[in-house]
Amino acid sequence: MPTLSGYDREQFGRILRSQYEVVSRSQALECGMTRGTIEYRLRPGGPWRQILPAVYLTVTGTATADQRDAAKAKVTDLSSQAVAQFQEAQKAAPEKDPNVHLFWARMGEAYDLAGRNDEAINAYQQAVAAKPDNAGYYNNLGNVLARAGKIEEAKAAYTKSAELDPPNAALAWRNFGISLYQAGRMTEAIEPLQKATQIDPKNAQGWYLLGTCMVADPSIYKQVGDKIEVSPKPGTAEAFQKAIDLDPNGPIGAQAKQGLEQLNQLTGGIETKVGGKKKKS
Repeated sequence: MPTLSGYDREQFGRILRSQYEVVSRSQALECGMTRGTIEYRLRPGGPWRQILPAVYLTVTGTATADQRDAAKAKVTDLSSQAVAQFQEAQKAAPEKDPNVHLFWARMGEAYDLAGRNDEAINAYQQAVAAKPDNAGYYNNLGNVLARAGKIEEAKAAYTKSAELDPPNAALAWRNFGISLYQAGRMTEAIEPLQKATQIDPKNAQGWYLLGTCMVADPSIYKQVGDKIEVSPKPGTAEAFQKAIDLDPNGPIGAQAKQGLEQLNQLTGGIETKVGGKKKKS
């Protein structure tokens, strides 16, 4: 167990009192706390937990509104500091520095954390212009474009990311599917989620979202007299079941179970296990 002595407890206490028991990683380090101590306090079952990138709640329980606001303010402050530091570093770099793409990528991350979408988009565009073979930059650009509501541009970025790194293309396709899902364009999300699950069949989230988007497809519902008949797309139940199998005791598995139960209610009993059928009631 890392030693807990040697840091400025008085200064640390003042920070916690002023920020509703929320502290950033950099503040903890400035008080003399070691990285090992921070990681120990963040261990599963430990007294701290991360509520935003590099920002921690130092008491147990659910974060209050004041604590969440303090965390967001700290992330914004840290992001602004990071942007300023990266800008200064860029000015000091040689005119044709081969690592200029790293400056732009880090600025993109900092702007992204601060919620400054337009500036994050510009930074990531500069990063891909400087290093057009980096799949991760295109993926990050797609994420910000999607959050800004620029879905078609996000699609182009995700597609480029997948083309540049086929073995890891599942991340790009899954992120694109999530973006469409969050934008309410669930029918369009089916194709990228299918690609993601084919490449990475061990990801429970991908299977759950695929099943959810399939159920949301209006084409499976047909009015017949005074009833609505439901004809699920092939693979819908299997998608939910895959998510359950991969995360049997986790939150995604629980959501998938609910999705499968709702699907059964809609259809009166369908195939619920790959390779096996459920009897109709």
